[in-house]
Amino acid sequence: MIPNASETSMPSDTSGTDEQLVACFGSFRLDRRLRSLQRGDQPIRLGAKPLATLEFLIQNRDRVVAKTELLREVWGGQQEINTVEQAVGQVRRALGDDSSQPRFI
Repeated sequence: MIPNASETSMPSDTSGTDEQLVACFGSFRLDRRLRSLQRGDQPIRLGAKPLATLEFLIQNRDRVVAKTELLREVWGGQQEINTVEQAVGQVRRALGDDSSQPRFI
């Protein structure tokens, strides 16, 4: 999987120590401290594992992240690859992203 983003569309917030806690991309804001995703002022509901998947992809946005790596890092390797695919699908739906023409993932 490739987090499809450039530095201009997915920069981290550079306000002091929050640099690694908040990521802004497109009209979205991911706050790792609050474990929340927002589009503008609207909160977006996303389960714990899909949110952790999004966080991991953002942290590693400069490189390709394999499904097996996501499985190991987010689930501790205790699930099947299908679990990763489902979580990525949930993230894509939450972001309004399309796998055939991805903007973010």
